[in-house]
Amino acid sequence: MLPDCWQVEIPPQPDELVSSWLWRVALHNGLTPREFADALQLGGGMSWARMDAALPPDHTSRLAQHTGRTVEDLMA
Repeated sequence: MLPDCWQVEIPPQPDELVSSWLWRVALHNGLTPREFADALQLGGGMSWARMDAALPPDHTSRLAQHTGRTVEDLMA
């Protein structure tokens, strides 16, 4: 179970892919990318590459809640 906001905040780099940023967030918070995706319910049918193309709104809201970023930041 993950806390509401993670201990280590990792800001996305300019022009960084969502998948790359999420991998860094996971690793800096002591999780494998798979554990991270499962904990956020991003796993299953959601591939990392598809996240870069179009992150579904429910995933975007969930990520914003846990990362302290706004939905607008994540959509950019």
